[in-house]
Amino acid sequence: LDVPGALEARSYLGSGTIILELEDEMLAQNHGRWRIEASDGRASVEKTSESADARLHIKDLAATYLGAFSLCDLVAAGRATELRSGAAEDFDNMFRTLVSPYCPEIF
Repeated sequence: LDVPGALEARSYLGSGTIILELEDEMLAQNHGRWRIEASDGRASVEKTSESADARLHIKDLAATYLGAFSLCDLVAAGRATELRSGAAEDFDNMFRTLVSPYCPEIF
């Protein structure tokens, strides 16, 4: 996963800034803190040394990418950690989508 490429390619309904601490044992370039700043439907993403608002694994970020799962859901399930009170709600407001993801593929 190309973190900045993927996150800058999608659209955002909400505006704001959140700093995620990502864990990725497969791709060292993804591991660390990322500042995501969204406004006007777009986002800029860059590595940062600022304190993180939330911590999660790269696979859990992928689960939120299309909007199928919220960060609040992942925190409640123990899959992510909220490091700043309200960070999960802020993330979800930024990442929400008007249309729910749907994959009609049946195996």
